[in-house]
Amino acid sequence: MRALPKPIVAAVNGVAAGVGMSFALAADIAIAAKSASFLQAFARIGLLPDGGSTWFLPRLVGEQRARALAMLAPQIPAEQAKEWGLIWDVVEDAELMKTATELARRLADGPTLSLARIKEAMNRAGGNDLSQQLDVERDFQRELGRSEDFKEGVAAFLAKRKPELQGKVGRDDHDDAAQGKSPRACKFPEGPGRHARRLGDPGRDRAPDADPRHARRQAARHRQAGRRAERRGHGARAARSMLTNNGGFNWIERPGRPAVPGTQSGRLQGRLDPGGRSRDRQVRDALRLAATAAS
Repeated sequence: MRALPKPIVAAVNGVAAGVGMSFALAADIAIAAKSASFLQAFARIGLLPDGGSTWFLPRLVGEQRARALAMLAPQIPAEQAKEWGLIWDVVEDAELMKTATELARRLADGPTLSLARIKEAMNRAGGNDLSQQLDVERDFQRELGRSEDFKEGVAAFLAKRKPELQGKVGRDDHDDAAQGKSPRACKFPEGPGRHARRLGDPGRDRAPDADPRHARRQAARHRQAGRRAERRGHGARAARSMLTNNGGFNWIERPGRPAVPGTQSGRLQGRLDPGGRSRDRQVRDALRLAATAAS
């Protein structure tokens, strides 16, 4: 139910016991009649809550209430369930199905792409820290910003009319679908998010070149560029540069020119080489030659 991209509305009109209560908790929006009640009956027969209740309950009502609901198995009325945050709303018994149907129709007529991404983002939040969740929001927002629904929503707002949302993706995604490709999927970082510095944790927001894996990949790319330069006759170490963790360049040479005098391990020290070039000029020339050799 949680993996389904469409919102699910639950209407509880009686006793939601055992896994029936789990189904109600798994819905995106749950409403109940005043006569309804909720019961985690598993402990009464020597079992434990299933259907996801051990995951839903602590997140909805907190650890203490979740443990009491599971271990003591009390039957709580709909009003108390709403007060604790287990459900969205309580209505009169005679109005339950009408209210639930209207709510479902409102969702179906709404921005379906946006609703699907809202649901997915909420699902991911359970396993993410705040920095990672900010990256999820950024990627989903970028995707939705290319959709036809977003364009229609902005146009309707400016024209002061009701938007006609149809759940259409952007033109680029339509082109991918026409070529038999799946729409562009958002990719999420596996490691700490890029927003950590803004959240007061500078240690987690490392520059890409400070990542050992990034440094190894970049070193491999530079070695390949150097081998291509050798094959083209530019010399064994022509215009190769290695970006270190603190941003220094190693092995900056040009064909026919010796290394920079006075350096240690090929490290530039800000001096001039025999050609009279400054450090910045050396770096620019080396990078330009490396790009030419790689092309």
